[in-house]
Amino acid sequence: MNLLRVREASFRDRYSIYDLIDSLHNVPLKSPEEISNFNKVLTEYIKNPNIKIFVAEENLLDSVEICGFLSLFIKPILFYSYNVCHIEDIVIKDEYKGKGVGAGLLETAINYGKRIKCKYITVSIEGGDPMTKRFYKACGFAENSLEMKYYL
Repeated sequence: MNLLRVREASFRDRYSIYDLIDSLHNVPLKSPEEISNFNKVLTEYIKNPNIKIFVAEENLLDSVEICGFLSLFIKPILFYSYNVCHIEDIVIKDEYKGKGVGAGLLETAINYGKRIKCKYITVSIEGGDPMTKRFYKACGFAENSLEMKYYL
C-alpha cells in the first residue's frame, strides 16, 4: 500500500463517502431527493463543531483514493461537566481491510479526542460482530456496558 494519509473530510469528499456508505448498506440512493438529503446532512455534519469526519486516503501514482472514513461525535455530559467522543461510523473499502486503514482512522480519532480533552471514546458494535470486537480490543478498547435501544 502506498502512503496513507488521514485528514478531516470536506464537502468535496461527498461522492467517496457516499460510495463507502453504499458499499456498507448496499442500498444506493436513487432519487434526487435522497441525494439532496444526503448532501444536506453531510454539509451539516461538516459544519458542526461537535462532529468530525476523518477520511483515509492512499496516494496512488497519479491520483488519491479515499479508502475509508470515520465519523466522531463529541458529546458534552452535563452531569459530569466533561465531553466524551462516540464513533458513529467507520467504513473501510473491502480491499483495504487488514491493511492498517481502520487503525489509522482510529488513531486519528483518539488523538483528536485527547487534544480536545474528551474523557473517553465509545463505539457501538451492531449485532456484536466478533471480528469488529477483536479489532477494537486490539486497538485498546474494552467492553464496558450493554447498550439498549427503543425503536421509534
